Amino acid sequence: MIDYLMMDESRLLCRCLHDGPVPLEEAGSPEGRPLAVESEAHLPPGTVGRFLRAVCRTYGSCGVLAVDGDAVVGKVRFYPQEIAERFYPALCLQAPERMRVLATFDPKALPPKDALREKALFICCFQLVHDYKAAAEGRPTDVPSYFGRGLATNMLRTLIDWARAEGWDELRAEAVEHIRPLMMWSGRLSIERYRKLGFQGAASPSKQVEGAIHQRRGYHGEAMRKMWEPYAHVSDAEATRVYDVSLSLASGG
Repeated sequence: MIDYLMMDESRLLCRCLHDGPVPLEEAGSPEGRPLAVESEAHLPPGTVGRFLRAVCRTYGSCGVLAVDGDAVVGKVRFYPQEIAERFYPALCLQAPERMRVLATFDPKALPPKDALREKALFICCFQLVHDYKAAAEGRPTDVPSYFGRGLATNMLRTLIDWARAEGWDELRAEAVEHIRPLMMWSGRLSIERYRKLGFQGAASPSKQVEGAIHQRRGYHGEAMRKMWEPYAHVSDAEATRVYDVSLSLASGG
């Protein structure tokens, strides 16, 4: 049975799930032990944890965790729109070049919720445990797959319920076409999934999914190219399309 928990100060997920499930007891800040991304970005140990803890302390939460037994197997991260804009296109916890912005950001400067210009949350990253490469290559793996089991939808429902109860007015996100490798790699849900939960939106005239064309042509490896084979009928324009979506919570969604 999968449980869905809001991330808070005592239960933080400071890293991604590419290496498999993370024990729930480790879903906290390793204050004395640097994360790999912190070492690569030359950040002090605990930088990520201190930032996430400050966000949770100020706004109540910054993520939803999907937990199977005693292990985190899925997550969605979100931030107030005003905070997300400071780190756009994303505060990716596995990208050193994007993590370096934390070195110049003072978590104490986070504006209180009542001081935000709008009470909107921006959903920035979905991730589920899944051995993408093994699946593409058709070989066995010891890593269980949680893709295609409804976890992302349930995490989003959990977020909607929490955000409405906490008095947020709107949820916003970027969506992509319903292409499995694209969703796995970009950390975005499909426009189809969002619309089923009442989100409204349209394709952005100014945004594209960077790297999608390189993926389908094999520049990211043969395994990734194979994952794109079932989508040969999808045009490059469709494959790179980004939708801006939103759900009003103040009016009941």
